[in-house]
Amino acid sequence: MKFSRTVIETAVSSTLVIVGTFVSGVLIARLLGPEARGAYGIIILATQIGFGFGTLSFFDALVIGSKKRRNVFRYASVAFWAGLGIVFISTLSGWGVFIALNGVAFPQLGMLALLIAGFMCVESVNRSLYSIELASGNYSNVNRERVIAVLCFSAIVVCLIVLGISSMLLLFLGFIVAKLPVFVLRLYRFWPHIGRRFSRPFFQRTAGTALRLHLPFSLSLCATQIDKIVIAGFFPATDFGFYLVAYSTVSIFFSVPMQIIGLLALPEFSGPDRAMVRMKFERTFRLLLVFSVCAVGVAVPLANLLIPWMFGTAFLPATAFALPVSLLTAAISIRMVLVELLRAFELWKVQAVLELTTIAFSLMAALAAGGSVTYFVYVLWVGFTVSLIACLALLAFHHKVISLSALVPSLSEIANLVRQR
Repeated sequence: MKFSRTVIETAVSSTLVIVGTFVSGVLIARLLGPEARGAYGIIILATQIGFGFGTLSFFDALVIGSKKRRNVFRYASVAFWAGLGIVFISTLSGWGVFIALNGVAFPQLGMLALLIAGFMCVESVNRSLYSIELASGNYSNVNRERVIAVLCFSAIVVCLIVLGISSMLLLFLGFIVAKLPVFVLRLYRFWPHIGRRFSRPFFQRTAGTALRLHLPFSLSLCATQIDKIVIAGFFPATDFGFYLVAYSTVSIFFSVPMQIIGLLALPEFSGPDRAMVRMKFERTFRLLLVFSVCAVGVAVPLANLLIPWMFGTAFLPATAFALPVSLLTAAISIRMVLVELLRAFELWKVQAVLELTTIAFSLMAALAAGGSVTYFVYVLWVGFTVSLIACLALLAFHHKVISLSALVPSLSEIANLVRQR
């Protein structure tokens, strides 16, 4: 009953986040135009990937380790001080990713470097305390604060439009400022726990788990974002701007389950009862499979209508990406729940092979695309689907972790989900 209520609360907050994110995305696209929207997207992409690399998977290991212990709030001091230590590594990592994505020619590099460092500071502390919150099983604060951050950023974007300011750096600054209310709320809530004794044994165990997690996590981060990484690195910024518009529009129809998985899957799959975890995974997979097929059928025609209407005729070429992006997003959403199971069961070698296969296939697809983003995304979707099926077969027949027959949706589940949609 508690889990069902948590899912409903997360679905409601995710819906609000999706609406707020989409509205701010529309406003940003209209404010900047296709080429500048692509350049701004490179900043956000590099920062987020760099942060993922720089965390060394410590926060995920924190969730896994804390979930198996009582009174997780006593580890808040470990989370907080580790978060501060991660700031420096994440800043260097984010800057390196940005330079790798053709960011050398960007104007005002010094100011951008300072903003990236500011983002890493706020995000590291936020994420460290967020991990403790997830491990505690109390998702109410997390769901509420996700909405606060998105609404704050939407309000900042509106202010920039009213003032007629179209600066990418100010927009990025607004992105950081929007996180500060949540930053303050979490610090206030956790401050009594941060002052507790620093548990060195727990830190050492968590760091050891994190280092084993980090290679597959980094590969997973690259594989999940490989479409954006390749398009940002190998195609013109204008094409990337069109792709981001198509992606943000299509994501409306997939984001609720993806956000629920991203928030709940790792802590729920990290429980001690493997039989219960297996049942949760198989049911989630079946529902997600049916949902994704339905979402593709809805997303493609509506995206072709919404893009020119919401973003303007300047972004009309983005409609060509509606179908391939919908198929790819469906594959990524299904793949997400599988990756979270691999992480929770600590099947890191299997995850690493899955991610390496996907990345290698993606790079070959980029070379064979002949300058066509559409063709690249179609080939990428095939690669994601094949690697997903192969990994499921490995888990079923070699590791005996799941049953393939239990992943096939029943007619009643299909009918129920179609009626709900």
